[in-house]
Order: sequence, then structure tokens, then C-alpha cells
Amino acid sequence: MLFRSDDGIWPPHSSNTKAVDAYREAHRMLYEGLDPVAAARHYEHAANIDSGYLQAWVGLALAWTAMGTPDSIANAVELWRALADIPVGLDGISNRCMSILLQNLAYTLYQQFLYTDNLQVLSESADSYRESLSLDAEIRPELCYRSEEHTSELQSPCNLVCRLLLEKK
Repeated sequence: MLFRSDDGIWPPHSSNTKAVDAYREAHRMLYEGLDPVAAARHYEHAANIDSGYLQAWVGLALAWTAMGTPDSIANAVELWRALADIPVGLDGISNRCMSILLQNLAYTLYQQFLYTDNLQVLSESADSYRESLSLDAEIRPELCYRSEEHTSELQSPCNLVCRLLLEKK
């Protein structure tokens, strides 16, 4: 079985064989057995054995997302946010790994929005992450121009979230 750490994007698996065994069992349960509850228990066990085992934490967040309950989605959002705080670079994770973590956070926030039907959740999350990016560049009004094409593109059903966020502002 090929695991994602074999592609160079993810850090190596844990050196603790018990943690890796628990991870592999969880992986099997999530992707072959389609049992996210059991998978979450095994991912959590792997993470408890080796708290620095990134793949176990990612798997746990994926399992919680797959459970699809409001509580599990909330747990997943909290965990994705914690994982997104890991530094990138020589002492941290790769840029590609961080990109995957942030994509999963965005997807899980969208799932949370669907379950709670609450635009406030997305708006607060977007505001908090915009602030955490510490972008000091001043936004010039001429850069905020929206073309007619862009506006009509936002009217499509697939861009509902973007449209709702813009209407809220």
C-alpha cells in the first residue's frame, strides 16, 4: 500500500511502529471499510502514541469530516486550524503539504456552513485568516474594481458562497 509520505510532500511516518500500525488500520477503515468512526478512533490512538505524527492528525481530521455530523465537522475545523499553524520551511512542513492542509480546512469550513446554514461562520473564519496572514500591503481602490464579467460569474450557483460573502460586506 502506497502512503502519501512516499511522494515527498508529507514528512516521514512515525518511527514508532505501534503508531504506524494504528495509522494503517485507520487508513484501511476509512478508505476500504468506509467506517469513519472506527477510523477516527485508530487515528486518535496513533496520534496519542506519537503526538508529532502529522499523518495521524490529518487522518483524524479527515475522518471527522467524513462523519458529517455538526459536532464532528466542528472538531475537524478546529484540528485543521491547528494544523494550519504548523510552520512551513526547513523546520516545518513543505509548501505543498500546507496547501493541502489549507484546502481541507476550506472544504471543512464549507461543510460546516452547509450544516449550520450560517454565513457568519464563513465570514468570521475568512476575517480571522485574512488578519493572520499579516498582509501589510495597502489595498488601492483601483485594484478593487470588479468587471461585469466577474460580477456575472459570481451570480452562478457554483459561486454562491462568494456571492453571499460579497453581499454581506
